[in-house]
Amino acid sequence: MSTLRLFRPIVPIALAALLAGCAALAPPRTSGDPVPAAATARPETPPTVLPPPPAAPPPAETQRAMTTPPTARPPVSPVPPAMPNDPVILVGLSQEQANAMLGPPSSIRQETPATVWAYRIGDCQLDLFFYEDVKTRRQQSLAYELQTREKTDQAQRACFNRIWTVKNGRP
Repeated sequence: MSTLRLFRPIVPIALAALLAGCAALAPPRTSGDPVPAAATARPETPPTVLPPPPAAPPPAETQRAMTTPPTARPPVSPVPPAMPNDPVILVGLSQEQANAMLGPPSSIRQETPATVWAYRIGDCQLDLFFYEDVKTRRQQSLAYELQTREKTDQAQRACFNRIWTVKNGRP
């Protein structure tokens, strides 16, 4: 007989003894005892995370201040910002950012639904079109137009560079 055959009848007996030992550790329950909470509790579900409530719209005074450009130019910083290479950087700016970048416009006009800020230097004109963002209710530039005598890309870049240079106090 092999050793394995000798232990074969012992394995079920050992398992039964182990299970009996586990049952002996728990106190016996009578039919009147309440069922432990852990036995009846449902698994916890994670709490539902709700998005924050929408922000209240700003007061009417703040809304007027956001749509009306400042009349005074902010103080010129000692080092003017570097001149950008492309006027496409104007797309996506808030009115505050456009004012910080180019100063106050030469004129403002309404072309519903857009508010257009115009910057003029000689025969060069930059129109920056602001539209209201429906989520934030703030004006944001979505387009620009450069008007020059010559209708070439080079002339339009030169126009933008001239406006940038003059508005940022460069010679």
